[in-house]
Amino acid sequence: MEFPTNETGYDDSGGVKGNESLGFCDEEANPNFRLFMISFGMLIALVGCVCNLFLFSALLGVRGYMYQCFLAFLDFTMCELFVQVFWLLRISQVLEIKWLYDGIQLTYTITFVLSRLVQIAIPYVLIAISAERFGQIKGRSNFHSKGSRRLLICFIIATITIFMRGPLIFAVSVKPMEGCDKYFYSKILQLTKFGESNTWRILDFMQQFLNLFVTFLILCLLNILIVQKLKKSHQRARRQSASVSHTLELTCKLPKSQSMRKLDDETKREQKRVRCAIRTTTVIISCYLACNALNFLLFCLEQAASKSRHLSSLIFNDETQQFTFGYLFMSDLGTNLFVLSSAIRVFIYYKYNPEIRKQIRNSLPFYNMLIMQKRRRKSRRMDPIVSINGNASASGGGNESLPLQTIQFIDN
Repeated sequence: MEFPTNETGYDDSGGVKGNESLGFCDEEANPNFRLFMISFGMLIALVGCVCNLFLFSALLGVRGYMYQCFLAFLDFTMCELFVQVFWLLRISQVLEIKWLYDGIQLTYTITFVLSRLVQIAIPYVLIAISAERFGQIKGRSNFHSKGSRRLLICFIIATITIFMRGPLIFAVSVKPMEGCDKYFYSKILQLTKFGESNTWRILDFMQQFLNLFVTFLILCLLNILIVQKLKKSHQRARRQSASVSHTLELTCKLPKSQSMRKLDDETKREQKRVRCAIRTTTVIISCYLACNALNFLLFCLEQAASKSRHLSSLIFNDETQQFTFGYLFMSDLGTNLFVLSSAIRVFIYYKYNPEIRKQIRNSLPFYNMLIMQKRRRKSRRMDPIVSINGNASASGGGNESLPLQTIQFIDN
C-alpha cells in the first residue's frame, strides 16, 4: 500500500519534494479520475474495516487461531488508514474543509509510518502461517498446539517491523510548499535531512527490497511447496487407509466400512482440520500474491527508472513536473488491490474453513435466533398426534377419526 509519497524525490501527485521554491502545488493532472479510484478503494476499505473488526472479535481467544486474529487486526488497521489518509484527505481538499485538512496533515507523518509498519507485518504473518501449515503437512506440528509459540512469534514480528521501519518517522515530515497559492494543496510529505542522507537511502532500499521482493518470493515458494506436499500427503493417506482396511478385514473379519470408522474416525477429523486450514492458507496466500503483484512490478520499475533516463520518463514527466497518467493509474490500482486483499480474507475463511465459519456464525446474534426458530418449527412438525387415552394416531391413518376435542399436540 503506497501512501501519497514514494520517497524518491517526488510525491504521488507530481509535486517536487525538497524544492519548494519552484512553487508547485500538490495537485494531480487528472483529479476526477483519482477521486473515482480513491472513492472505489474507500468502499472496499469500509467493508474491510467492518469485516476484519468482526473477525477479530470472533477469533479473539480461540485456540489455534492466534495468527489469524493478529492478521485481522492488521487488515483492519490497513483499511482504516486508507479511509483516513486517502479518502478523508481528498474530501477535505474537494470540499475545502480547513479543520479536516489541517487535522489530517497534523497526523500525516504518524499515519504514514503506521501504514508502512502494517504493510511490512502482513506478509511476515502470512509467512508464519504458511510455515506452520507446511510443518503440519510433514507431520511436525499439531493444529491445536503451541499457542504460546504463536503468541511469541506475533510479538517477534511486531518488534522486527517496529525496529526496521520505526526510524522512518525521523526521515519524513509534512512541510508547506513555498509559492503555492492553493492552501488545500500546499502541504506535502517531504524528506528531512536524515531522510536525504546516503545512509538512510541505502538502508531504505535494502528494507524495501527485503520487505517487498524477498517476502514475495518466499510466499511464492512456500505456496508451491504446500500444494505439492498436500497432493503427496493425500495420495499417501489413501494408500495407507486402503492397506490398513484390507488388513483389518483379513484379521478381524469386520466389514470394510465398520473397520474404517473404528480405526480412522479421530485421524480423519484431525486430517480434515489440517486440510481445511492448508486450503484456506493456500487461497489467502494466492490472493495476496495476485493483489500485490502490481506493487511488486512498480517497485522493480522504480528501481530500474532510477538508473535509466528512458525508463524514468514512464514514471515522471519533466515538462509538466508531474507523474504520468499510466504510473498514477497503476499506483492507485495497486493500492486498491492491496486493500482488497485485506478486505476479502474473512470471506475466504468463511468459505474454506469450517471451524472459523462456525466461530463467525456463533458470533452473529441474529444467526443463533434463526437457528432456534428453525429448530422450533421442525420440532413442531415432528411432534406426534396423541389422543387423550395415550394412543398415537398418524395423520390420515386408521379407519376411525377421533373427535377434535380428544386430540392434542405433545410439545417437547
